[in-house]
Amino acid sequence: SYHTKVYVSKAIDYVGKKSNRKEVPKKVAGKYKNWPNTSTRGLPRELQLFIGMPVIVTNNIATELGITNGTTGVVRSIHIRPGEVISGDTGYHHLKHPPDYIIVELDDIKMKPLAGLPPNHVPIFMKTESFQVSMPGKKKNVNVNRQHFPIVPRFSCTAHKSQGQTLQKAIVDLVPRNGKTKGLGIEFSYVPLSRVKRLQDLMILRPFDAAILKLKPRQGYEEMIEDFKTKID
Repeated sequence: SYHTKVYVSKAIDYVGKKSNRKEVPKKVAGKYKNWPNTSTRGLPRELQLFIGMPVIVTNNIATELGITNGTTGVVRSIHIRPGEVISGDTGYHHLKHPPDYIIVELDDIKMKPLAGLPPNHVPIFMKTESFQVSMPGKKKNVNVNRQHFPIVPRFSCTAHKSQGQTLQKAIVDLVPRNGKTKGLGIEFSYVPLSRVKRLQDLMILRPFDAAILKLKPRQGYEEMIEDFKTKID
């Protein structure tokens, strides 16, 4: 951030209908303040952006074009709203309002170039999603609406999110988040370890329990494979 201009965009959260939107009560906002984007329909509370930043799409934007949850790309342009006062300094710039749109060069999509844009360059606009927040002592959940961009930084991702990707290099952590192997299948290690083509492009982050490599596929995976076999036969 010392040598880069980083724009910080905050989501627009509200309760009630769009025609009569109200501010989210502080207690409710505090409850979900640290929730990951996976709990808020793919829309992050705060998004740090800079030109050249690798990102991952967190929502199905245009499935017919292959722009779906998990599509990767790089930020090429950030269109700041008129009226925002931005200095020439590097470092963090907190925006009063989210940008109008962000141009992202997406990987592995097949589409005709859009007018005035290079191949695979796509404008990403804000989306509106809603999520439920349960409050202590209240029977009814609070419905929170959020407007923001369906992208997050792609400096790291879960093994699940990396499925289907081929990476040039990868640093893999094979230690489960809670340290326990219960409920895990062989896909926990197989998926991240198989993202690169060459062994020399793979690095293991830290020592891990070798039992992780000896796990069996979870029941659902075995049933799915058996189902595929019957269809192929």
